[in-house]
Amino acid sequence: MLRYDRYSATSLVNFEKDLRQAGALWNEDATAVLKCLGLTQSKYDQCVFLSKSMMIILYVNDLFILYESDEDLDVIQDIIISAYGGDMKHPIDGVMEFLGMKFQLNDKGVSITMPAKINEVIEGIERLKGHVKHLLDIICSQ
Repeated sequence: MLRYDRYSATSLVNFEKDLRQAGALWNEDATAVLKCLGLTQSKYDQCVFLSKSMMIILYVNDLFILYESDEDLDVIQDIIISAYGGDMKHPIDGVMEFLGMKFQLNDKGVSITMPAKINEVIEGIERLKGHVKHLLDIICSQ
């Protein structure tokens, strides 16, 4: 099993924002560049690109990069960041937030949680409980 010891993220900035089909063109271009770098596009999720030592998740103009060595990241930084611009974001104390997800490095690899989504679900359950109680009060009072 492949284990990634490091991860990083970047938000790329230089793409054609004014075109109606900018998203599709950007995705085609980014896919071609990642494939030229030796990554294979997953047949299960076209946003995921894999090599023996790296996994990249492409989401609009954001990349989440899991890598084994600093040299792997240097290749991405030198080629992709130079071509498109953007900044690399690195974890602080093994924790990084990206697209509403919280990534944390632990002894088993990387764990992913979505704190905002969890809070949203809990709030929804609390609202539902309130509605159910209100309906039961109405039914019981008749």
